[in-house]
Formats: sequence, structure tokens, C-alpha cells
Amino acid sequence: MLKYFQKRQSDSPEFFYAIHIDVEGHLANYFWVDARSRIAYNNFGDVILFYPKYLTNKYKMSFVPFIGVNNHHQSILFGCALLWDETEETFQWLLHTWQEVMFGIFPRTIITYQDAAITNVVAKVLPNSVHHFCMWHIEKKIPEYLSHVFHEFDDSKSEFSKCLHCTATLEKFETAWIDIIKIYNLEEHNWLHRIYANRKKWIPAYVEKDYKTNHSKTILKTLYPMEDEAAKIYTRKVFQKFQEELIQSQKFISKKIEVEDGIHIYKVHLFQRQTPAYIVRLNLELKNATCSCHKFEFMEILCRHVLMIFIKKHITHFHHVIYWIDGQVHILMSKRNSVAVKHSLMQILQWNSQHIRNLFKGKVAVLIHIPPHLWWICFTESVCILNLFVAYMHF
Repeated sequence: MLKYFQKRQSDSPEFFYAIHIDVEGHLANYFWVDARSRIAYNNFGDVILFYPKYLTNKYKMSFVPFIGVNNHHQSILFGCALLWDETEETFQWLLHTWQEVMFGIFPRTIITYQDAAITNVVAKVLPNSVHHFCMWHIEKKIPEYLSHVFHEFDDSKSEFSKCLHCTATLEKFETAWIDIIKIYNLEEHNWLHRIYANRKKWIPAYVEKDYKTNHSKTILKTLYPMEDEAAKIYTRKVFQKFQEELIQSQKFISKKIEVEDGIHIYKVHLFQRQTPAYIVRLNLELKNATCSCHKFEFMEILCRHVLMIFIKKHITHFHHVIYWIDGQVHILMSKRNSVAVKHSLMQILQWNSQHIRNLFKGKVAVLIHIPPHLWWICFTESVCILNLFVAYMHF
């Protein structure tokens, strides 16, 4: 296994692996991730699923995939591990290692199965992430713990299902749960007490509440339609930077210098100050522009000088800017191919992807309900995981 990792890293320096050695000096746990997964995480890593009980090999080692969902609701891989045990120490090593190699970026939401060790480690390593339990894993246990109820009452199974899946609000869920407990005399059922105590981590009504809390409406500060459209497309952090540029653009004035091959060239400067002056080149037909300040090239944020011209020329629909960003991405990608540049480009794609932002809620819903045996479908497109899985099965 170690030789395989070393060969992969020699073939591709962007491939990363880590090995955890136990107290006796033995190789105990393994983690690996390729450049493709690291880039994908930077773009789609807002919700991840971490499931140590996915699969085991003949040595009883757990195969642990880190899984996410892209903007097409397709599962994607963010890394893999082989674990000798499932202790807090092991989980802490794994999550620390994974988080460090993923640019130190925390996921908004992490979904796991219900386990005390994992719950404790997630709280320590990912304190700012919302932690949910896999609903499928909990529902799978219901027939085991409530077999006597299902056997005695014909409608009990459907009533439990309605309580979990058909209660759109917290109030409706709480009322339905209390009714079920009373009707079927389950006041002393310990397992139900435990899962109810953790209801905020897996009941759909609470997951919906977390989503709404973390996605409150952005406050607009101007009357420009462009700002409203940007608020729907950008992440909150990026929108705040864009919003500041838009506000500052109101302090500038411009003068058209010339038109050259269909490109309108403007001199832009502060009101009552001739210097410093910036040159903005605008293509009215394509509705795109460049600026001599090069803020976009360095910071990947549209500058106040370009925004001032857009406002002046009544370019109010933000999709024109999106096309421009996509164009810049294609130009940059044709010139460079390093991990650092890919990391930066994926940030741009993340900022202008309305689907990624709007489907956050859907990602949680998909991962919280999906049975683990279906996750493997997503890996068939990844050469890395297929190769590593073959190596793993022979380990």
C-alpha cells in the first residue's frame, strides 16, 4: 500500500497521502486524496458526508470515503481513508489531516452516522460546521427497536414514517412525535429517547430550520438592480466585497477618450480629482470590460471603475458580468495548470455559480437520505478512486 502511494505521488506531485502510526510503531491508518478531489472540494465542499462504516476489507479495516454533491446533484469524492479502528483518536487524526490538506476550509455541514466518538470529534475539529446524522442509518434501526410495535399495530409503521417525513414544521413534528409516543405506550423506550434528544441533527424539519438560519436574506445598500442580482449569485463573503466596490463606484466620474475597433475607452477618476486615473475598455456588444487597475486579475473582484462604467451604460443585468468571468477563466486555464491557479479559478466558479448556492439545501437533503450502498455510483468517474479501491481490496 505504501509503495502504491509513493508511486502515485512520484507520478503526480499533487497527490497527497498520510499515514498514522500507533503507539507500538505500526502503520495503522491511511488517508489519501488527489488534486482533482482537492479542487472539487474547494468548489463543492459546503456539505460533506463522512461515513466510516461504508465498507471493510478482509483485515476488518474500514474504508472511509469523504463524499459531497456537485451542482448537478451528482455525488463526488473528496478523499478516502483506511482505518484500523474507530476511536476518537483515530477520527481526530483523520479529520485534522483531511481539513489541513483541503486548504483549511471548513464545510458548512458535515453528515455522519450516529456515533458518540464521531460526534465528539466533529465538535472539536469542526466547531463551526453544522453536524447532521444520516437519516437513512437511523431509520434502518427502527424495525429492530420497534418490531414489537409494528407487529401489534398495523398502521404504526406508516405513522412513524409520516411523523419523520411529512411534518414540514417543527411544531407539526413535535405534535406528531408526542402523539405516537402516547398512542403506542413508548414513554419508557430508551432508544427513542436517545434519537429524540438528537432530533436537531437528523429530523428534516430541523435541517430546514438550520438552512434558513444560515441563509438569511442579504441586506442591499443601493438601488442598482446589479446589486440585487449579485446577492443571488455570490456567496455572502464575496458579495460583501462586491458590494463595497459598487458603493465606492458612486464616487467616480468618467470621460470617453476614444473608440478603437468597437472598444469604448474611458478615463475614470474620483470626482474633483484627476489623479489617479484608470483606463476602462468596454466592449458594448459583448457587455464586458477590463480595467488598468487589474483588480479582477489579482483579487477576482470586479473593480469600482468597471462598475461605474456598467452603471453609466445601463448594463444592469449581472449575467453579462458572469459571461465575462467565465471568459477570463478559460483564458487563464489555457495558460496555467498549477494547483494554486486551479484553486483560485475554482473560487471564481464558486462565486458565480447560482446553482451551487441555491442547491445547498438540496445537497443536505440528498446526503442525509441516501443509502450508503448507492454512494459507489459516484466513484465510477474517478480514475483515482477506482485504482485505489483495487489496491485496497488486495491489501
